[in-house]
Amino acid sequence: MGWQMLSHRERTGFIPTNPMVGEAGNWENFRRLIERQLLPSLDAYGAPLFLPTPQPLPPDARIPLIDGMLSSPWQNPYPLFVYVTDGTCLMILKGQWLQVPAGKGVFVPAHTPYVAHAALGDRLVPCDLLNFSVFSFGVLVHRCRLTPHEHLKSVHYAVLNPALWDLCCLWANTLTASRGQTHAGRQRVAAGVLQPPHARASPPLSSPDGRFASASMGDFAPAVAAGD
Repeated sequence: MGWQMLSHRERTGFIPTNPMVGEAGNWENFRRLIERQLLPSLDAYGAPLFLPTPQPLPPDARIPLIDGMLSSPWQNPYPLFVYVTDGTCLMILKGQWLQVPAGKGVFVPAHTPYVAHAALGDRLVPCDLLNFSVFSFGVLVHRCRLTPHEHLKSVHYAVLNPALWDLCCLWANTLTASRGQTHAGRQRVAAGVLQPPHARASPPLSSPDGRFASASMGDFAPAVAAGD
């Protein structure tokens, strides 16, 4: 493949993962980002907001060594929506290169190989992301921020609303939604995601890479897990 892992000799340093604390990682801040950035983006683009144009892998594409994340592509057993709130997110999805600017997003289908944070040579491009992991009971929402020196990650918040699973299925099948479908989707996101999250509890079962692999409707969230 066109990309390579950065060896310890090739890298300038290991990127630590630290908890995102304070206002940046609390639910009220998430609400503001959703209301002021994500929902207006949905108004402008509809579901195709999450369908960036793939490009061939650059010859210097790399998978950086980030604490708590795999050094090779991985797959989630659940679909994932990623929305970029600031900076530019460099990703690898199904062996193709994605360069996603602020105000746009990515849909990662379940069981699809991807790399959440990629690099060009030794250069890490800063970005700030909202991640929505979709399950039949609702979504797990968390925020992460990558800089050249650290990877910050918030706790996970669970929004228990099965209607969001239906919306995910709709978007997965029709990423060329009409203007009317766009507004319907926006309303369901606003009604579903912006409700108060549930109380703090233990994380659900997780996959070998530390990501959520399963969850129940029991009392959990926010919950902590490794990876994005």
